[in-house]
This record gives sequence, C-alpha cells and structure tokens, in this order.
Amino acid sequence: MSYRFNRLGYRCAEFDDTAEIRLLAIGCSYVLGLGVAQDHLFHERFAARLRADLGRSVVVWNLGVAGASNECITRLLHLAIPRLDPHLVLINFTHNGRREYVSVQNRYMNFMPTWRPLDVIT
Repeated sequence: MSYRFNRLGYRCAEFDDTAEIRLLAIGCSYVLGLGVAQDHLFHERFAARLRADLGRSVVVWNLGVAGASNECITRLLHLAIPRLDPHLVLINFTHNGRREYVSVQNRYMNFMPTWRPLDVIT
C-alpha cells in the first residue's frame, strides 16, 4: 500500500486547498489510516457522503499522527483550528495509556506504561 502526504507530512490535501465545506479529522494512527486505503478512511467516507447529499465541495484535512497521545491530539487541535478554520471537526481520541514524556535532555518520547509486547523474548 502506498500513501500520499502533503508537503507538511500529513495524509491529506494541502492546507491551502479550498472548498465549500472544510473538514478536519484529528487523532492517532486510526485517523491517519495505517493499512487503510485513502477512500476507505472514515473521514473520507463522511466527506463523500457530504458531497453526494449536499452537492457541495468538501476538503478533508487529516491530522492523524501515528502513536499520538490525547495530549498531542488536543495540542494539535488547539493549533489547527485558528489556522484552518474548519466547518466540521472529527476527533478520535486514543487510548488513555498513551502519554508524552520529555527527558531532562529535552528528548521527546511517546510513553505507554501499560503496553507489553506480545512476543516477549526471555
């Protein structure tokens, strides 16, 4: 499977694309759509339905980030709303166990304290 990303690295149209309806989808890899064809993503299907039912143009901006925590999703949402000015926002919050951690060396890491690998090597 191949993915198309815009110039800022998101799996969506460029952020300067315009339409009568601007739709923002935000979340973790479920929104990004890892392993899912573009036209099968839930927000793309919703946009297709809007186009068909309303007869209006729709642009979808997919701000899905693989491994994103709820803090990351909230922060990205807070930054994106004023810039993109969407008409509709679809938010898919992720697992509560996902957290962010910044080390004393200022290194950012995703942290999942309850995650255990299924194939533990002993």
